[in-house]
Amino acid sequence: MLKIPSVEPGTVGPCPVAHDALQGIKRQQTNPARWNGAGWGGFVTALRAAGVELAEGAVACGVYATDAGGTAYGLPHGVVLARNAEQIAVLLKAAQAHRVPVTVRGGGLTTEGESVAFGGVLLDMAGMSRVLRIDATALTVRTEAGIFWHSLAEELRRENLDYLSAPLNLTSSVGGTLGVGGIDVNSARLGCSADQAVSLQVVTPTGEIVECSDGENAELFQRVILGYGQFGIITEATLRVRPYTPISMHYYYYSSLRTAIEDLQMLDQNDASDYSGILTIMDCAVNLLVAFDSDQREAAFRGNWQARLRGHGEFGFALCMLGHYALRPWKLAEAMYLLRRKREVFPEFHRAEFINDGYMRDRSVVFSRAVWKHWGSRNMVIPDLATTAERLSRRSNAATRCAASISRITRCIASASGCARTIGRITKCPASLRPRKSGRMAVNSSRSSKALYTAAIISRPSRTQFTTSASIWAPVTTASAA
Repeated sequence: MLKIPSVEPGTVGPCPVAHDALQGIKRQQTNPARWNGAGWGGFVTALRAAGVELAEGAVACGVYATDAGGTAYGLPHGVVLARNAEQIAVLLKAAQAHRVPVTVRGGGLTTEGESVAFGGVLLDMAGMSRVLRIDATALTVRTEAGIFWHSLAEELRRENLDYLSAPLNLTSSVGGTLGVGGIDVNSARLGCSADQAVSLQVVTPTGEIVECSDGENAELFQRVILGYGQFGIITEATLRVRPYTPISMHYYYYSSLRTAIEDLQMLDQNDASDYSGILTIMDCAVNLLVAFDSDQREAAFRGNWQARLRGHGEFGFALCMLGHYALRPWKLAEAMYLLRRKREVFPEFHRAEFINDGYMRDRSVVFSRAVWKHWGSRNMVIPDLATTAERLSRRSNAATRCAASISRITRCIASASGCARTIGRITKCPASLRPRKSGRMAVNSSRSSKALYTAAIISRPSRTQFTTSASIWAPVTTASAA
């Protein structure tokens, strides 16, 4: 058995696992045994006596039979729609008393059954989806945790504000995202969605309603953030926001994944852009996207960094691909796939409803729509791997090939300490990526040593019936990270 060493916060411990030990395994259905229902009758009686509405039956429960991954299927014994923290506290106390398993569901965007109930009670957080208050002066918003990010973005836009960092699929819930991280194309600069949390209201497993932050009940706060729901249910959150700005987008095309990642790291290490990320269909067709909130930042990029990028424009890359496949006529089917993919994907980033005068007016809609439409569905898994920049730069192609072969969801969310909490099920994860306590990526110097994260979304066609994809975050210690 692998022994997990203690790791001090702010440090990265030694990795006892060989660099090639992370082996891909076939994606398969992962249904565990269904809970036997012992104690359910007493639990139902307790809930109804407390005035908590519980829906039972095949129709009510069948809605929640699977999640976005579509590999796990199960039914709860009953469903409760979340209304407020007090109701959830009653439910958890009754569940403790009668030993009933509780499954919490937000947007249902887990990919291997994490939000699927195999018996017990399922708590649907969609009933808590209100924005409670917006403070335009302090640039914060207080919201219930069941709200989807696209609804929060809509409320903020009415006040000429915007979220700082949100997952690329905006049909995920705020509370669920804070429990696992949340990657955006500006996460390299601003951190993940969980980094934007100022304070939380949490209902603990024993039914206590607790307000927590870095200054109040800090230990609970740090455990709940990136805690994957194991330390309590987030019911409300106060998040940092910012003034709304349209963004200008630039796209650079690469035939080498290694080169694209190296250029991406260069931009992120030097804070050369406001947004950066990689969208990859195949190793020989890689798109580096770079975007800016202001004309000043864009001008600085053009003057100092654009010439250093080794990518091509769309026309230049088309010529490269023409030459590549002219010398490899046996790969004509692959070339046709890329051409078809280009015709499907590219229009999503240039739709007239969202692009005006060369500026993207609604990145939340553009990215969420494009990612879910072309990189989503049950035929896609997105493992996130946390690694050091040194290891990534030394073995980037091998690492991405390994990541793309992983067929069961793996989510290693990087934290401020440079470690990661393992989410989902992973075959062999380095012990240094499994901290005893969850942490967060640093947002300001008062928290911990700063870390810079390079985010890349990688997707390629598979020879089997599903497509695989990966996100790679490379933490780089730096004194200038935002």
